[in-house]
Amino acid sequence: MQLSGCANFFENIFLDFRFSRVLLPGIRSAGSRAGDPATTSVNTRLFTALFRTRKIAYIRNQFDLPAMTTDTFLYNKKSTVLTMLITAGFMAVITYNLVDRPVAVSDPGWWILIVLETGVFTYILYLYTMRLRPAMQQETALELTPTDLVFKPKNITIPWKTISDINTRAANRSGTQQYLEVSLNDTDNTIRIDLDWIAGDPTDIYTAVVNYLYETRKGEGKSSKG
Repeated sequence: MQLSGCANFFENIFLDFRFSRVLLPGIRSAGSRAGDPATTSVNTRLFTALFRTRKIAYIRNQFDLPAMTTDTFLYNKKSTVLTMLITAGFMAVITYNLVDRPVAVSDPGWWILIVLETGVFTYILYLYTMRLRPAMQQETALELTPTDLVFKPKNITIPWKTISDINTRAANRSGTQQYLEVSLNDTDNTIRIDLDWIAGDPTDIYTAVVNYLYETRKGEGKSSKG
């Protein structure tokens, strides 16, 4: 048993070395040749997360550590404030053009500016109510329990046993905004969980989610054997 544990330990070190020196540069260079930086970024994060998950599983099995009960992630205050500032700047431009323009009820352009102003102001109120206030109060945006994945901003609760796969996707070309794509069993439907709402590194969030899914599958395997 001791010799086997020692062999597994050195195998783990070898795989980490192979990943950092061989696989990871290959992923980045392949994405660069394809000319798609967003895909390169997401693939790099994906493989990094998978190896982190493997290390977590190895350590837990090696030292017989208990599974986590509940893990939580807060609302992303920094991202919300930045989005609100950009939106407020857009609103200031509209307001300037509206004030500078003579009031004319018969002018279609004036009404278009009024509609835009109202829409942007409503969106700012939405950001404050749904994202900034919960972030200021340090509320939980994502909750991982032994039975469910809970995304509170959209009131989404997904039982782990109904999930067939979880992947990261880029929400824009640069790959700066990402989301989790949750595939469900026996259906082609997927559920989107925007990581922009959640505080923390996207790779760490994905690693935690995949680890919970892994623990659930391991628990199902033990119960079916019993």
